[in-house]
Amino acid sequence: MEPDHPRVPLRVDLRVLEALVPVGVFLLAGQVAPVRAAIAASFVAAAVVFWRNRRSGVVRFLNVVGFGVVAASAAVGLWLGDARPFVAQNLVSDFLVAGLSVGSIALRRPLVGLVLLELIPSLRRRVPPDAPAFVRLTALNAVLNLATGGMRLAMLHHLEPAEYVLLSRAAGLPFTVAFYVLCAAVIARHADIRRVGLAR
Repeated sequence: MEPDHPRVPLRVDLRVLEALVPVGVFLLAGQVAPVRAAIAASFVAAAVVFWRNRRSGVVRFLNVVGFGVVAASAAVGLWLGDARPFVAQNLVSDFLVAGLSVGSIALRRPLVGLVLLELIPSLRRRVPPDAPAFVRLTALNAVLNLATGGMRLAMLHHLEPAEYVLLSRAAGLPFTVAFYVLCAAVIARHADIRRVGLAR
């Protein structure tokens, strides 16, 4: 028997991989050019990626905030002639996202729910933006970002910038993948529960 509501299609947008382009540009440019040139080249690459992936709504807001962090980090790095402030952009983003997550819960607009409902519009008819599942996921997102931010802060203190760029992202990848898998599982379970409730 066909369900009353079709399954929500979950697709992976491979454009997320473009976020690695500025990292590669920085590492390559750093091998053949001064620090300021490597920072400038990486910032230009980040600007191109930002322009190519412009969206609307909450996702656009997060992209703008993220690009603002990149721009500020680049400005400080160029001014000081030091790559360390520039490569620290990911740990700054970690703490910033953690703060936004906590604030969104306080406002009863959990960040994870806003993002997921924007990316998967068909969920809007079945799951409210302030669903308990979204609150829990947003709280977990805050904890994970605080943890990865603290870990990266320690790594930045002990590693050279080029090493930090690679190792800080590799260290954070398992947390990111696990969180995305959990989001997918919670969405599927929550949507199924809502379907049963609507069918009765």
